Amino acid sequence: MATAESSAYDTPDSWRAELRVKRIDLAGTPGLVVQGSKSLCGPTGNCQIWIYRKSGDQMSVPVRRQKTGNHKQNFR
Repeated sequence: MATAESSAYDTPDSWRAELRVKRIDLAGTPGLVVQGSKSLCGPTGNCQIWIYRKSGDQMSVPVRRQKTGNHKQNFR
């Protein structure tokens, strides 16, 4: 969960209490959806979400958000 910790908007008192995790199927590949529940949610209820895909014996983030100089978001 280092990806969530390093890219989170805030630092909760307890990562275990903050994050909700659900197993999903990504076109036949096991995956996880990790969602913030309190301090990682905005006032309108938009919570940070990370999607992980199983790759070998590890879980990886297949799409990473990246800010550019013009503050628009690009995906790679």
